[in-house]
Amino acid sequence: MTLYEYQIIPPVLTTFATTYNICIMDNLPNDVMMLLSVVNMKLRDCYHSLDELCTDMDVDRRLLEQRLAQAGFQYNPDTNRFW
Repeated sequence: MTLYEYQIIPPVLTTFATTYNICIMDNLPNDVMMLLSVVNMKLRDCYHSLDELCTDMDVDRRLLEQRLAQAGFQYNPDTNRFW
C-alpha cells in the first residue's frame, strides 16, 4: 500500500512528496530500482510507448522521468525502455 492509501499525506502535495522522497505515483513503487524494474517490465510486456503507459496508469510522465533521471536513467523511445 502507498502512503496515500494509509492517508499519511494528501496526494495534492506533489512538491512535498518529491522533496521528501515520498511516493508520488500511487500505481508504482517508490524505490527507484523497483520503479525502474516495474516500468521497464510494463513497457516491454504491455505498452508500446512511455506516453501510453503514463496515460493508462494515470502517471505524470514528467515526474516519472524526473524520478528515474535522479538515479541516472533516461527513457529511450527506440528501445522503449529506461537505461
